[in-house]
Amino acid sequence: MLTAMGKAPNRIAEDGNYQCYQTKDSSIIEVLDYGKKALVVETVCAPICSSHAHIYDTKTNKVIRQVKPTVNGVFPYAWIEDGSLHWRDNTVEILDDQEKKDYNH
Repeated sequence: MLTAMGKAPNRIAEDGNYQCYQTKDSSIIEVLDYGKKALVVETVCAPICSSHAHIYDTKTNKVIRQVKPTVNGVFPYAWIEDGSLHWRDNTVEILDDQEKKDYNH
């Protein structure tokens, strides 16, 4: 599936139906394979990490649907842990100290 996305991946982790690939210095792709479908999380860090998540049909390598972030913010960050998709608002990472105080209130 990753070669269909035009990437030259380097697998950096694998555990059961979970795999993690590094495609560039600042890009990670996580895959949770459910057989006929797979959850794919693409994260790019340049300089702030931000993610997109999609469900793919593993037979056709086509996107079935986008998975919307469960957080608000300009830079939603996603990761797969223990078989679940997690989201965090990473917007605060780009703000200075005063902006962080204002953003959190």
